[in-house]
Order: sequence, then C-alpha cells, then structure tokens
Amino acid sequence: YKNSVTQKEKNCCDTTLYQSRGPPQMLIRVICYLTYRGGVSMPLVCYVSERDINTPLDAERLLRLLGVSGKLSGFYFAVYMIEQVRQKPDHILLVTKRLYKQTARHFGTTSSCVERNLRTLVQACWRQPDHSLLECVAGSSLTQPPTNTQFIDMLSAYLRE
Repeated sequence: YKNSVTQKEKNCCDTTLYQSRGPPQMLIRVICYLTYRGGVSMPLVCYVSERDINTPLDAERLLRLLGVSGKLSGFYFAVYMIEQVRQKPDHILLVTKRLYKQTARHFGTTSSCVERNLRTLVQACWRQPDHSLLECVAGSSLTQPPTNTQFIDMLSAYLRE
C-alpha cells in the first residue's frame, strides 16, 4: 500500500512513434521503468494516441487504464469519490459517514448501493490479469485486492502527485 514505500521513480527512457494498422493514427510507444524500494525495476509499456499524449491524467482515465469499464454502475461513483478525495484529502477519514453519503446524494441513490458498486468495481479491477499499473499506483506489490477505502485513497494520492 502507498504509505509503505518511501519513494518511487518514474523514468521514461524510450519514446518511439508506432503506426497502427487500420486508419492512419499516430500512436506513441512509451516505455517507463518503475523502480521500487530495493532497486527492483519493472518496465511498463503503453501505447498512447498522439491526441491524448498531453491530456492530464484524471480519475476516469486512470480507472480505464486499470481495465475498469464505464459500463459498471460504480464507475462514475468511483470517479466522483476519487476527485473529491483528491481535492480534499481529509474526506478519506470518514468514508462511510461522509463520502458514501455525499456520493449517494449526488447520484440520487443510497450509500449502501454506492459501497456495493464500488466493491464490485475494485474486484473487477483486481480480476484484470496484469496488476503492474495497480501496484505502481499503490507503490508496492499487492497480494490481495485493496479495500474500498484503500482503493480510493491510493488512486487519489497518485493523481495528486
């Protein structure tokens, strides 16, 4: 989990242009080496469209990069909660009393529905075969899925950096 790692480094070392098949669209291949405590380095390769290369990372894009679909009910609940905690980090202290209720009011539903849908979203993210980006966001290796609170906390902290 994020607080257990003192420093993570992100060094982009290779950027090349890659022509995709199909319609002419320029993709940029970015290889980042993520270095964790103990000197373990891990390459992270992604292809980003030329249009999106300078777009700032927000909660919605980060969730999609983690493999979560906008078709899940909890997707927009999570986006809202991550942005709320990103702007006001103290909101993470009262998740069930404040954040779930605030989110439920915003979307016209119940706090138990928000909690359940967020739990489903976290499980959907965890079921993805590659946890490297999730572990990068967390700042350490994960052996089990994060709780709802940990998930919101680590994503909002990552976006604040």
